Amino acid sequence: MTGELNDAHTRVESPARYAQIKHDKSASLGLGVDEIDGHLIMHGISGVSQAALLGVRTGQELIGIDGQDAHTWWQQQRAQVRGGSTSWSRDAYVLRALNSLPAGKVRTLELARPDGTRFSVELTDEEAAAPPWVYAHTLNGNLVYVRFSAFDRQIKPELMKVLDHADKARGMVIDLRGNGGGDGLMAMDLLSRFVKGEIKGAQVITRDQQPVRLFGFSLLDTHPVLQGDAHPLTLPLALLVDRHSASAAELVAGAAQSLGRAKVFGETTCGCLLGFFDYDPLPGGGALAFSEIDIRLPNGDRIEGRGVVPDVVVTVTRTALEEGADPALQSALDWLKTQPALTPPTAGNTR
Repeated sequence: MTGELNDAHTRVESPARYAQIKHDKSASLGLGVDEIDGHLIMHGISGVSQAALLGVRTGQELIGIDGQDAHTWWQQQRAQVRGGSTSWSRDAYVLRALNSLPAGKVRTLELARPDGTRFSVELTDEEAAAPPWVYAHTLNGNLVYVRFSAFDRQIKPELMKVLDHADKARGMVIDLRGNGGGDGLMAMDLLSRFVKGEIKGAQVITRDQQPVRLFGFSLLDTHPVLQGDAHPLTLPLALLVDRHSASAAELVAGAAQSLGRAKVFGETTCGCLLGFFDYDPLPGGGALAFSEIDIRLPNGDRIEGRGVVPDVVVTVTRTALEEGADPALQSALDWLKTQPALTPPTAGNTR
């Protein structure tokens, strides 16, 4: 029933899955797959997964799942998805099905390497801790690269520390590919580090057109103001996105693009920018999440159902995956090397 709303944020979680969410646990096999030119290509394999240990690599083709043709299995799973914010957001549910196994079960994958040789792996179900993470590098040319798993306040201090040490850098890449979002207020905090003064932020649309309040205190205004940093980062900023960038990740990419503060590289994002505040427990141990707010960017654009369209479109190709290349990152780095330092947007410097 929730699927028929065509809203990726409104969903029912099973008791087992809700228990994992509450305890930062994951039972995922760590598999990533993209459908490219009619082929199911492995992409984004967790480096600490069983699959990686057993030789599954980015660029390999998935040709069989549990003794069934992989395309047939994929289409059967996709047919069971009742809806989503966008057509490509529905594949997230298929990917979840691929990565989920009942206790005691084994998932057998048949794969083909780029040279055409085939092999199979057997993966067992296992539950592991899945805490949020952030990592950063200073690349040659004094360019800072940072990537983090989600907008989770557990990692906010570490992320802000990275920004604190980036004031002398020539440019920065924030990689939001695969980032499914999270805390919208953390997204606003991140944006504020790159602008100065008070700037009209995104418009928050609630069902009753009123601010969200608790015990008389405003938690979320319908017309929030982005409070810029007193000493903002002025370095050129590139954002990387893909079809798996969703929710708060789309808010950052879309708002920074709308304000003219960043150039966005990659694929059109999920188009999944609604929001809910918390899960509502259900009888039996499951939980319901339902969208309570909609968001429009400072320029009036609505991302839900559309996605953030990059300034520079870089499509994932099978050849690039097989070769281990990253054209989107390379395109962003090439652009940053040509850019002078910027003056951050202020209240009178927006578009």
